[in-house]
Amino acid sequence: MKRILKVWWKIALTMIAAGVALMVLGFTLGARGGYAYINSGRLQFSSAGTYYTIEESNLPPFDIVEVKVRSANIEIVQSDHYGLEMRLPEHEDEPQWGVTGGKLTIDASKADNIFSFLNFGFHQSSYIKVYCPSSNASSASGFSSNKLQSVDLTAGSGDISLQGISADRIGINTSSGLVRINTPYYQSVVAHATSGDITFSGAGDNASLTLSSISGSIKADASGCGAVDVETKSGDITILGETSADMEMRVMVSSGRIDINTASWKSLTAQAASGDIKITGDPHGTTSATAGSGDITMRLSGTASDFSYDISTGSGFIRFGENRIGSPARNINSAAINTLSIRTSSGNVRVDFDR
Repeated sequence: MKRILKVWWKIALTMIAAGVALMVLGFTLGARGGYAYINSGRLQFSSAGTYYTIEESNLPPFDIVEVKVRSANIEIVQSDHYGLEMRLPEHEDEPQWGVTGGKLTIDASKADNIFSFLNFGFHQSSYIKVYCPSSNASSASGFSSNKLQSVDLTAGSGDISLQGISADRIGINTSSGLVRINTPYYQSVVAHATSGDITFSGAGDNASLTLSSISGSIKADASGCGAVDVETKSGDITILGETSADMEMRVMVSSGRIDINTASWKSLTAQAASGDIKITGDPHGTTSATAGSGDITMRLSGTASDFSYDISTGSGFIRFGENRIGSPARNINSAAINTLSIRTSSGNVRVDFDR
């Protein structure tokens, strides 16, 4: 039996080596790559160099953008005009797009070819780029506003980038890809990446910010936010920004570190099932930090007398200000303006004050 298996392994490796050699020879002699895929139940082939290509630099003005794509990078780009560029493989269904009533709609999500299972060639990137004026770019179109009402971007697979564009509402979802957002103004942002990192910066006006990832790290500048909700199952979370004393924040991670360094908050809840938590800022209300396994470190404005606290660790030490105290440690101070709730099953707790 072992001898037969060895013979089959040799045959398989020989066939793979022969296939690679023939592919290299073909490209050397000038052959073009291609795809094999199933379309409506039939096996078909197409050239890898064949794409649907669209370039429009004089679109009617729009303030609503909706893009759905099966597999491509999406970019919303700051410009002095309304325009569109698309490059999508021919073996996918032809995209449907248009501008109607101030709304740009692009739908490249449908595909009868359920399965593109062979790629004879080198991958060339597919993309959709939307150009529109921002609040600090002049437009020759005469459109009444350079701030978009809403942006909705959905990619089955691909990176999503929004740079320098103001919008009241931004919604982003990608199953596999990076998300990068930099907006001068927004009221509401909801962004999700099933697998990929999220980077956000912007200037809100008591805005709402919701970011989530199943597998990926998240970094956000929450300046101007009134409500922040950030969660990832696997990855680190970093929250920065000039925030107000009325902000409410919730940060959750299953496996990864949490680092919060914001100006202020009214309510802050941080939970890490496995990972350290670090919080720096000026609280004006309730601060809660819970770690299943990890250290919790805080650097807070004020003095120790400004806080009531309830602190415990299953395994580790507690240092509160200048004092090392036992676990559990509780102090209810009726005159205190802030409340701390800190718990870790396994880890040290340290709370320092700037005065």
